[in-house]
Parts: sequence; C-alpha cells; structure tokens
Amino acid sequence: MVTLAAVADARPEAWRAAAGGWRALADALADRAGAADAVRTRLAAHWRGPAADAASSALASLAVGLRAVRGPAYACDQALCELAGEISRLRGAARAVPAASVSAGAHDALLTAADAADARAVHRLAAARKAATDLTADRDLAGVHSTAGLPAPGTGPVDVRRWWDGLSPTDRQVLLATEPRRLGALDGVPVAVRDAANRQVLDDVLAATPPGERRTVLDALAARLQRAEPARAYLVGFDPAGDGRAIVAIGDPDHARHVVTNVPGAGSDLGDLRGLLARTERIAAAAGDGVSSVLWLGYDAPEWLSATGTGAARAGAADLDRFQEGLRATGDGPPAHHTVIGHSYGSLVVGTAAREHDLPVDDIVFVGSPGVGADHAGDLRGPAVWASTARWDIIHGAALADRVPEWLDRDPAEDRWHGADPGHPGFGGRAFTSDPGDWHDPVGAHNAYFDEGNAALAAIGAIARGDYAAVR
Repeated sequence: MVTLAAVADARPEAWRAAAGGWRALADALADRAGAADAVRTRLAAHWRGPAADAASSALASLAVGLRAVRGPAYACDQALCELAGEISRLRGAARAVPAASVSAGAHDALLTAADAADARAVHRLAAARKAATDLTADRDLAGVHSTAGLPAPGTGPVDVRRWWDGLSPTDRQVLLATEPRRLGALDGVPVAVRDAANRQVLDDVLAATPPGERRTVLDALAARLQRAEPARAYLVGFDPAGDGRAIVAIGDPDHARHVVTNVPGAGSDLGDLRGLLARTERIAAAAGDGVSSVLWLGYDAPEWLSATGTGAARAGAADLDRFQEGLRATGDGPPAHHTVIGHSYGSLVVGTAAREHDLPVDDIVFVGSPGVGADHAGDLRGPAVWASTARWDIIHGAALADRVPEWLDRDPAEDRWHGADPGHPGFGGRAFTSDPGDWHDPVGAHNAYFDEGNAALAAIGAIARGDYAAVR
C-alpha cells in the first residue's frame, strides 16, 4: 500500500511525459506503416508474378501489424494520463492539510483511492503489453479479421459492447488497424478504442488535406490531442465529410464519476472547433475533478437561417440518444452521473432526444433556448431540467427583432420558435442565474453562457458534478 507521504510527493508530470512518449511511438508506427504501403504500391506498378504476390502480402501484413501495435501504444498513453490525473487530485488533497490533522477515515479513503488508481493503471498497462506481445507473435496479420465480423448497421450500443467483449485481443487490434473509420463511429465500443481509431482517421485526413482553413482547424485539433494537460483529450468521434463532425472528451468518460456533454447550436461545424473545445475545457474546469467534459458536435447543425426548422434536431436527437446509450454501455465501474447541455438550437436537439428517445441522462441543462420541442418538463421523460436565459440574449426577442423596446414588456411565458421557455416556472424545471449581458450586444449575450466568470458557467459546473445545492 502507498503512503500519504508518497502521494504528497508524487510527480504526475513524469507519467504525462511517459505518456507523450507512447503517443510519439504511435505516430512513428503510423509513419512506418505508410512507408510500407508506399513501397508496396511502387512494387505493384513494376513487378508481377508469384514472388511479387508474396512480397506484396508480406508488406501488407507488416503495415497492418505496425498499425495494430498503435492500439497498445495508445492504451499505455491513456493509462498513464488517467493515472496522472487521479494522483494529481489525490496529491492536492494530501498536501492540503498536515498529515497529523487528517482523520483516520479520510487518511484511509485517500490511500484506498491511490491504491485503486495504481491497480487500474497496472491492469491497463499489463493488458496493453499482452496485446502487443500477441500481435508481434503473429506472423500473418493481413487476414486475421474480416469486415464481415463488424456489427450490422443499426445494432444497439449494448449489443455492440457485447460483440466487442467477445473478440480476441488480436482481433480487436487488427480491426483497429484495418477498419478505424467504422470502429471509431460505433457507439458501444469503449472510448479508449474509439479514440485510437479516430486518431488514425484524423492522421489519414490530415495527410490528404492541403494547406488552408480546414487544414488549420485540423492541425489545431491534432495539437490538442497531443497535450495531456489539464487533462488528456479523447477523439470519440470524427467525420470530415461536409461541414464535419467531431466528438471530443476532456478526460475519459468511461472512467469518470460525472460526465457532462455539451451540444452546440445553429451554425456549428468543424470551423468552430477551437472555440467549442475552449468551451468544453471551461466546463471541465468549472465542474472540477472527476468530471469528463464532452463536446458533441455529432450532428449536422443547421445554418442560422434554417434554425426555424426541426429536421436537423430530429436527426441529431437519434444520434445523441445512441451516443449517450453508448456511454452507459461502456462506462467502467459504478454508473456515472450524466448531464447533457443544449445551447441555442442544441437545446432543441437535446429536448427532442429526451422526448422521443428517452435520453438516458440524469440532468438536462438548457441555455439560450429557442424552445425544446416540449411544453413541460414532464414531457422530457425523467431527467431533472435546468434552464437559464440571459436578460439581453437575442433569443428573447428573436421574433421581435425589429421592435426592440417591446423586449422588456414581452410575456416570459410566450412560446419561442420551438415551444415554451424551459426557464419559465410554468415549464416545471429549475431556473438558474446567468449574467445579463449587454443590450447593445444581444448576440454576444447569447454566446456568453460559457465564458469564464459568468454565473451560468458556475451553475453548469455545479450541476455537472451533482452539487445541486451550489446552483444559484
């Protein structure tokens, strides 16, 4: 068993540095796999016959093997980063008060938590080592797994998780190497695996994207994925098609006590990723230790002029529900406390998911909502409902933009574009405070809920960590 002094003197930064080494190894393996593919392509253009076929098969197996070993490398990175995060929190507690004043119960709880964190890391690192050993012992990886083994489209997250658990370690890693795009999109596959898969997809997209605005955004995403502070980022979903989709978690949601997912509104796409990630980081900071903060840009958000329609919300609602079911299926340990935030049009996505799909979350938060597709909190089928709209948010007067003076006299119970105001007492939820904003800048007020220092952000953080008494 570790001691209190050992926890207080721990150096989590060393584990984060080691994790960075494993990420660098994963990148190097990808480069070598790409080189093997390039050689194979050049040979195929000039060489035919049995020897050529044998050489091509050997190169294909080598490339698959190199990509497959990336999985264990990322697993080591993930395990070390999570250990560093947990010990950082415990180190803060150990240093907060002199050891002599720590009660016996608190002392034992802290050391038990440290031992548990260490044991989890040891287990994950041992599993990664075994997976790598099994892979390197296999002489022909090219045909180990076929795409026929993937779940059929529409398979539910619980069944996907059951399928994944039934695969051999080698099958898992080879599938990760050969089908990263499909694997990374499967709700019900553990987040750590989806992260490794989608990082490979991002690498491939980056290699094919010329310099320009899109490349700048993707480079920024890749740079954030290389950082492990203040917490490691997980690329849970990524699709560059069209305006693009991305799901990024700050901290591993499969091992968090609390998970908060934020759904952005109209006009959001990959071009907004840096700002949306900054918002996700601020939510994580406001919520505190033990919370994974997730950006869910997993739907095709409409442009502002199309935000009066409900088609995008209905399509996104089904995907959001499936994603949340997936997090429930892959969570490790006691069930986590889940919160989903809908901002602006995102609140309609969240409300529709709750009303039509029985969204499996504990708390729903609406900010700057144009309506959530429901007349009462009871229509949302169970989760606790929280809401706030800034005094000068343009959403108050979106339908009366040419009659600004009437904003002050507007009936607060009046329906908005997509239903009743979820913050009105008659809706049946609980309202919380947000900063009023500036009447000269109603759009700014609409986008300020997640700004540092805004009362709304503090309330969202308290809800996310289940500290309801702190919500104002």
